Amino acid sequence: MSDGDITIESGEITASALNSGIQSGNENEITLNGGKVTAKGNTGIVGYDGVTIAGADVNAEGKNYAIFTADKDITISAGTVNATATGADTWQKALNGTVKNSIYGTGWTDSAGTEGKTAIATSTTGQDLSDYKKVI
Repeated sequence: MSDGDITIESGEITASALNSGIQSGNENEITLNGGKVTAKGNTGIVGYDGVTIAGADVNAEGKNYAIFTADKDITISAGTVNATATGADTWQKALNGTVKNSIYGTGWTDSAGTEGKTAIATSTTGQDLSDYKKVI
């Protein structure tokens, strides 16, 4: 866990842990501007004050959440995101936070990506995508 903001500009990062693959401090955010980022744990990526994906290729997987914020924004403006919650309970989800995305996506209600397929429109004001266990 970090005590501050985390910014990744480039390179290839793979982080696996029992709790969180990548985690910022309690009032800090994570910014992924480039590179290839893979994060796995009970929660893949935890950015308590927000997560911004602006060009990175992100693969986040967690039993509870793939990407978690403390009800803050998850902003996706460029790059690719593959977020999967593998847990079977209904509260476990791919994305926890308000999602602002300028690229289209797809969500599924199961972690295998076989049920409840739905197109995800862009949103500059933010949308709740908590119904999905898998989002790309």
